[in-house]
Amino acid sequence: MNALIVDDEDPARVELRFLLRSHPQVRVVAEAATLGQAREALARHRIDIVFLDIHLLGEDGLDLGPELPASARVVVVTGDDAQRTRAARLGKVDFLLKPVEPAALASALGTAR
Repeated sequence: MNALIVDDEDPARVELRFLLRSHPQVRVVAEAATLGQAREALARHRIDIVFLDIHLLGEDGLDLGPELPASARVVVVTGDDAQRTRAARLGKVDFLLKPVEPAALASALGTAR
């Protein structure tokens, strides 16, 4: 699965990339800190799974939803549990709370497959 990580916090992207190393079926092909960068990555790569933070600096990560490929699975990765209902409206969504626990990530990836 080709993955895109969208998070405005560099340490969060680094940590998620590290956790994903334990899942050889996932290949991080792009990372983005802004919606603009995410759009560019979507135009350049075939993305199967998007790890999407909601609270991006001055932007709402969920605004990317309508632009995601219909076949892409979305895993919302956020520290804001109150956003779970909004995230579910995207469809094909799993929800992980930061800090991401390895078992929760494995479960989300199992669902995505």
